[in-house]
Amino acid sequence: MNSENIDTMVDYARSGFLSLQNLIDNLILQRESGDTNANIKSTITSRTVEAYTDDELAANLQGQISMFIALPLLLPYLRFMNGILTEKEKKIREGMKIMGLKNSAFYISWFITYFIIFTIASILVSIVLMGLFKKASWGLVFLWHWEFSMTLMALGYLLTTFFSKAKVGNVAGFVVALFLSFLQSVRTDDSSSGT
Repeated sequence: MNSENIDTMVDYARSGFLSLQNLIDNLILQRESGDTNANIKSTITSRTVEAYTDDELAANLQGQISMFIALPLLLPYLRFMNGILTEKEKKIREGMKIMGLKNSAFYISWFITYFIIFTIASILVSIVLMGLFKKASWGLVFLWHWEFSMTLMALGYLLTTFFSKAKVGNVAGFVVALFLSFLQSVRTDDSSSGT
């Protein structure tokens, strides 16, 4: 332990705050325990701290993390949009509505189908990402990726309301996803250069 740390601890002990803190702790202990002889003796000691390990993952993956997160989800996202827009374009949904299909059943069926697909994709990608994020919890990596996939599904639902042609909607969905990914990478570059 260097002398600067020892001087800091000695200054803390001499400042009077340690005595005040000890007095208050003793009063609380005596009141709660009902024993007027209960006493806490305060001391200052040093504690060893584990050595810092530098994780170079962020530096190694600078600008490439979206490839591991967004790219595996791009195909299901575009197929999701294409499926809804194809049914809209070919008037399949209107035919089913004539036969009694409710809008809620239509959208819930698409949601359940792609909920399962995105969940399986998130599980697989999270397993792969655990090779990169060695010090992270698998559950948190999965949750992070799964929430991103659910956001993509919501974006797909939003974009399908603006288009009636599948090809145009798919191109627009791809451009929007690419633009949002670009904005995220620009934001990441700005925040990393500012520190």
